[in-house]
Amino acid sequence: MITPDTDKISVTLIAGDDSKNNNFGELPQPAQLSGYVYEDAHDDGVKGVGETAIGGVTVTLLDADGNTVATATTDDVGYYEFTGLAAGTYTVVESQPDDYLDGKDTASNGAVITPDTDKISVTLIAGDDSKNNNFGELPQPAQLSGYVYEDAHDDGVKGVGETAIGGVTVTLLDADGNTVATATTDDVGYYEFTLAAGTIPLLNRNRMII
Repeated sequence: MITPDTDKISVTLIAGDDSKNNNFGELPQPAQLSGYVYEDAHDDGVKGVGETAIGGVTVTLLDADGNTVATATTDDVGYYEFTGLAAGTYTVVESQPDDYLDGKDTASNGAVITPDTDKISVTLIAGDDSKNNNFGELPQPAQLSGYVYEDAHDDGVKGVGETAIGGVTVTLLDADGNTVATATTDDVGYYEFTLAAGTIPLLNRNRMII
């Protein structure tokens, strides 16, 4: 007689009995893997203290044949996890979040990153806990532009027919007065700056000089 969930089998034997196949079946420990999706402010592939979590991102787990095993959605701290996994090779696929550019991904020991694909491949054995399979993202770059022109009416309004001034150097400074970039106005007096992710937090404090 088997006593469920106790690893006990009770056997009553009489003389000459040969009680065979009193067997104990076991299951391998399940494995799990997890990670974060976050805004990589330093674009270094390292999830640093204070870097912004990205919640609501769909992460899909594929088996070795490319079949979907499970999906997860990152929580308020950008965390996702897959639990109860059998041993095997899996691929974690991130759905690129809106309003971000693809950044640097990082993986736990033994995992393999496929560059520019938002995919991390992980081989798990029974009981593994593969952590920090992370997807770093970059904010979309911003732009800042304008014109240099001859203000014929001295009213601060760029009117139709007012003369463009080309060849003027425009310098963009950060809050500390350091040069971020320079541009030269074109034939219609136009200049433009495209600001990299690391510059964006200073956008509302940037100054321009001509």
